[in-house]
Amino acid sequence: MSRLLDVPAGCPETLSADSIEAMEQQLAEATTLMQRLRCH
Repeated sequence: MSRLLDVPAGCPETLSADSIEAMEQQLAEATTLMQRLRCH
């Protein structure tokens, strides 16, 4: 998990709250998709 949060030395602002929120949304969508596939 910590590797996901590593940012380049020159870009401390790379992981803004928006990008973290977008990652969490993608993770939630992927989890939903996996659950849906498992049901069929």
